[in-house]
Amino acid sequence: MRRESDEFDRLVADLLVEEAGYLNDRFQELLQTGTTTLRSSGGNWTGNPQRSWWRDGWLTSEGTRSDGQESSGRARIARSNSDDQLKSAITSQLAVGLAWLQEA
Repeated sequence: MRRESDEFDRLVADLLVEEAGYLNDRFQELLQTGTTTLRSSGGNWTGNPQRSWWRDGWLTSEGTRSDGQESSGRARIARSNSDDQLKSAITSQLAVGLAWLQEA
């Protein structure tokens, strides 16, 4: 199990570098429209921010891969983040979604 986790972590790290432009475009789309969808031959993954006025917000996601697997979840996004930290946190989650699609 650890090996699979390490491989997935490496894939996410590689995607953060190799797909930086694509992930940045999706981040900008998320900020402008309130949603973004990652599309690949492996399927689709959609992320939506949910903001709270009194506590941390969330990036909710759902995806469907070409192999029929589905996923949904949410990641906490700290309310106190600077703009750079916010971008990093969300871009990392987008890379996780893209890696999940590529596993198909």
